[in-house]
This record gives sequence, C-alpha cells and structure tokens, in this order.
Amino acid sequence: MAKIRICTLSDISKVQSFIDQKWRAGHILSHNIELLKWQHLDSVNNHLNYIVAEREVDNQIIAIFGFIPTSQFDKSLLDEKDFWLAIWKIDTDIAPPGIGMLLYDFFVNTYQPKSIGAIGINDKIARLYKFLGYKPGAFNQYYYLNPKKETFHIARIEKIGKSENKSISNQTIKELEAVTDLPPNSHRPLKTIEYLKNRYMLHPSYKYRYFAVNNDHTCLAIFVIRKINIEGSSCLRIIDILGSIEHIDNLGLHFNTLLQSENSEYIDCLNGGIPEHYFYKLGFSKRDDKIIIPNYFEPFEKHNVDIKYAYKSSYEPYIIFKGDSDQDRPNI
Repeated sequence: MAKIRICTLSDISKVQSFIDQKWRAGHILSHNIELLKWQHLDSVNNHLNYIVAEREVDNQIIAIFGFIPTSQFDKSLLDEKDFWLAIWKIDTDIAPPGIGMLLYDFFVNTYQPKSIGAIGINDKIARLYKFLGYKPGAFNQYYYLNPKKETFHIARIEKIGKSENKSISNQTIKELEAVTDLPPNSHRPLKTIEYLKNRYMLHPSYKYRYFAVNNDHTCLAIFVIRKINIEGSSCLRIIDILGSIEHIDNLGLHFNTLLQSENSEYIDCLNGGIPEHYFYKLGFSKRDDKIIIPNYFEPFEKHNVDIKYAYKSSYEPYIIFKGDSDQDRPNI
C-alpha cells in the first residue's frame, strides 16, 4: 500500500534524491535548494508544491507530482486557481499500478483547479493528457533578425531576408526599471504587477528586463525579455507579454534599434494561444525548418525544438509563454 500526501519541508532531501535517481541524474532541482524553494515553496502553508506517494512499510518515496500555481508569485491569485504542472514521475520498479493517476486525482480533488497547463511534454504523455480531456498544442516560435548582422553564430540562417522595418511614429519601446502600472490585459492565466516582480525581477539566477510598448502616453503592452549570451554572441528572448498586442503595429524599427544596442543576433518569442497574424503585424517571422532558431542553451544545442503542451481550462483563450510553468529556468 502507498500513502499519498502533500510534501512537507522535511521531505525536501528525499524529493531531491528521487529527482536525481529516478528523473534525471544531476537535475538542477536535485541539488539547488534555493531554486527548488523559489519555484515550489508554499510559504503560506509551509510545504512544497509536490504531492508524494510513499510506501507505508518504510516511507520510501515511490512517486512525485510537482505543480506551480500562479499564486506562487502573488498570493492574491489564490482564488484564480491556475496551475502549471512540473515533474510527474513514478518509480515503475516498485510503485503499484495506477499510482500516477492517484497522485493526479489527489491534486485535482485537493486544489480544484480552474486551469491546468503542462508544457514541454513528449508524445507518450501527450496521449495521456488527451485521454484526460486536455487540449493539445505546440508553441509557435517567432523571430526577428538583426538586419546589421551578416554572420550568425547562435541561429543558422542560410538566406537573410529583408524585414519590414516600418513603424508607427507615435509608438515607442522604452525599458522600465520596474512595472508600476499594467496595460489593459485580456490574457489568462491572470498575471499581476506582484506576479511580474516575484517571477522575474526576483528570480534567483536569471536577469529579466521590462520593456513597455507605448502609444503616445498609453502603455499597450509590456515585454519581459531575457538576454542570452552564447559563445561570444547573444540573442534576446521575449519570455512573457502582458497587454493586448493586437493593438500594436509594426515594431521593426524599434526592434532594429534594440538589437543593435544589445549587439544581438535576433529577438524571438515562443507562444501558444495568440493568433499568428498579430505577431506578423509586429514584424516577426514564424520559424520553419529552413532555418534554426535554437531553444536549448544550457547546454547549447544548435537545432530547432518543437515544444508541445496540453491544457484544460474553464476559460478561453488560454495564453502561454516561455516564462510559464518551469520552462525558463537554469539547467546547469
């Protein structure tokens, strides 16, 4: 028999050991306790956002189910009940059949989520989510090349096409020290100023920057951007967007200025849920198999990656970015 319960703080070392032995040896959460707590510590209830199954005979963990509520980064979002799933792993050598679904049912019955998203799933687990009634999808990856670059080291560009560099004169992009006001935002899962602060500005490892897209004195959207340095070159990645990009016109000239000031090869954005034509209107192109815009940087892998996801939600549209779930975190 197995006991299923919420993970206590005294379980941290056992969970880390399980991740290292049963998920992936050397996984960053198996040894970086600061990152583990930042991502999963529920400071209100003083436990980790993991559900564990353990054998009654010796209390050995035989399965874990990790999750990240949006309220992890702003407690005012508790009633929204939006969750992203993280590591879900069963020790198939000793766990009884069906233990994985018992963990899932325990999670759903305990937290009564209004939305659940799983990002970075493989084909096998995608079939399971489909069986559970989730909607499948895959990130679209959009990019904008620095027109002043002739040689690319991160991306592989066989033929550099010309981008449309037009922009509307009363639209600007301005970097912000902090976000004090949010633009009108229809995106859900819901995010707040406090969420942005705790998720991005207080990240224990990465440095994120805020850029406001303004129309005269009105903020239309906020881009959360991380600069990635690889082998003497760099790229910019839009990790999250708050606001309504459907009201923004071509930003080509502004992207040019930003890329040249940062000496970066390109700027990209991975998204699910926003219609493609809005990104085209901003000046982006959609990645295809003719070029390489990498996704893995720790370690760096120069190839394209299709990131699949699945979600179940009480509302539509359901909008996700690379900054959601545990996707944008250190690996090494």
